[in-house]
Amino acid sequence: MSKKPLCLPFMLLAWFTSSASAASPSWQHLEAGYARMSIDNTNIDLDGYVARGSIRLGDHFFVRGEVGQFSEDLPLDTLDIDTISVGLGFFSSLNQTTDLYTVANLERIDTQDSDENNDETGFSAYLGIRSRFNQYLEAYTEAGYINLDGADITGTGGNIGVNAYINDHFSIGVHYKKVSEYDQLGATLQLHF
Repeated sequence: MSKKPLCLPFMLLAWFTSSASAASPSWQHLEAGYARMSIDNTNIDLDGYVARGSIRLGDHFFVRGEVGQFSEDLPLDTLDIDTISVGLGFFSSLNQTTDLYTVANLERIDTQDSDENNDETGFSAYLGIRSRFNQYLEAYTEAGYINLDGADITGTGGNIGVNAYINDHFSIGVHYKKVSEYDQLGATLQLHF
């Protein structure tokens, strides 16, 4: 019996955990893809898209933005939810592969059905960590506070995601975001520059 198949799990483990070839986390990227938004304690699941990006400003600052558009056909109506977030952040390297960051965002949500249209603006602030495990895998998590008082969206929120790099310029990402009673799960294609 050949011993080569027994080596495969160990080779894969070494590939995923090797930090010798790990790069710094990416702060310059654009991404777009599918997302699904669910509202707690309802049967409403909205399908849509999300587009996000981040641009590094100097050695420690970045700006980021996110746009989402979600829609659900209800029995007698259609519900549309549009979201926009624009923020300014600061990051500091903990080591070559891990950055600690904070970001303050201006938030906007627009909900619309046939009876009414509500636009609300507020703010959020998050603290997060972003780490590049090796040249193929990056992950991030953040937690914070959001306040869109007129839309009854106030409280803590969080975001977690993983990016799998195809090469230096492209990756595929998945993310989960929780804000008040809204849950968002998405998958995106990312361009890094």
